[in-house]
Amino acid sequence: MGACATAGDWSSATGLLSNLLSERLAANTRMFNAAVTAHATDGDWKRAQFLLEAAARCQARTDIVTYNSAANACQGGGLWLIAQTFLEALAGKHGQPSIITYTSVLSACHQEGAWSRAHLTLQDVKSRTVQPDVVACNAVLSSCEALGNWRQAEQTLLDLFNAEKELPASRTNTVTLNAVLSTLEKAAEWPRALWLLLQSDLEAHATRDLVSYNAVLSACEKRGEWQRASALLRQLQEQRLRADIITYSSVISACQKQGEWQQAQLLLRELLEQGVEADVVAYSAAISACERRGEARQAGMLLQELQARRLQADAAAYNAVISTCEKSGDWRRAWFFLQELRRTQLEATTVSVSSTISACEKDWAWRRAQHFFRELVCEQLEASVISYNAVVSALAKGSRWSEVLRLVEGMQMQEVHADILTLSSACGSFDKTQVHNIPQYLRTINLRSQEALRRHLRW
Repeated sequence: MGACATAGDWSSATGLLSNLLSERLAANTRMFNAAVTAHATDGDWKRAQFLLEAAARCQARTDIVTYNSAANACQGGGLWLIAQTFLEALAGKHGQPSIITYTSVLSACHQEGAWSRAHLTLQDVKSRTVQPDVVACNAVLSSCEALGNWRQAEQTLLDLFNAEKELPASRTNTVTLNAVLSTLEKAAEWPRALWLLLQSDLEAHATRDLVSYNAVLSACEKRGEWQRASALLRQLQEQRLRADIITYSSVISACQKQGEWQQAQLLLRELLEQGVEADVVAYSAAISACERRGEARQAGMLLQELQARRLQADAAAYNAVISTCEKSGDWRRAWFFLQELRRTQLEATTVSVSSTISACEKDWAWRRAQHFFRELVCEQLEASVISYNAVVSALAKGSRWSEVLRLVEGMQMQEVHADILTLSSACGSFDKTQVHNIPQYLRTINLRSQEALRRHLRW
């Protein structure tokens, strides 16, 4: 029987037990345990349950091993409710379940995605003063990660740290640490993630790997903590860990959020020198860093470098470059990159065209602004109040008050509400000799807008 259990040969184990019972010989606890264990190895919880019932009928004594084996059969199928039934039966007959029983329930919860039940089971573990082990904690941490419950994840890890002082065998592993760090990363809790990373090293709880560092770096990136991210990059390199594209992209993106375009470019160069294959994410982050500081030339060069490496730039990368041109009022370069975007068969967005219109407005190129606005409408892109304000302001600079009036009417038809900037720019379309006409003009806008809206609704 023992050999059958070890080999997972449930058929032979059941056959031997059946023969024994048919001969009216008494089956002892070890025999039933071996048979149940054989079924557990195969994940056959129904046969394990049948054997438990058979043991009760022939008044054979079962113990904690019997029930642990039965609960273990539920892990693979994610049958947490059945595993919980075995746990409760064990508690009723033999007193307190062991951590092995709880681990089976927790693993089944993890397999089935029953995260709330996993938390309740962990609370039961603590209330019964059963010491959780690494396997049990890992199952709970998976549920914490899925639910984004970083507080529970952190507390679970700290409980495990404390358990190590009493039970060295309950050693925290890297998987455990990384699960907690990943949960903290999703919540952008970089101070806690950084503290746990350092704490695990100081007290030698678990070996940190690249996944550990990348999780903390991503948490720093979400908050734009580029200096801490840069320091962590140097630290992992000192640990002789090889940074990958995820590592560098996180640090570059942290720089991007603070507009540290020079630092972002240095990191991009370092990435390439280290033989790491750059991707669109890293380049787009560096381009966006340039966009925040209005470094149009640098942003354009990065986009061209990206293309030279045969990487497919996305619309976000083009939009960032066009937006950089808009900040400097360079409508010609904005137009160039808008054409490039279209040539790559990417669809221009409202942001792409609106930024080009704004660049024209800054350079007093009202005809071009009007042209691009028409393109936006023809391409059936949604014109926002920002798009309207840009073209209205450009036309106002050219004193094109009649075109401004028509545009403001059109806004109402499209159910885009004019704001204070729209009206301010519209009033600015009059020259000094026409200032006295502004009140009448505003009334006309209001009346015509109402009439246009009524016609639109009737249609």
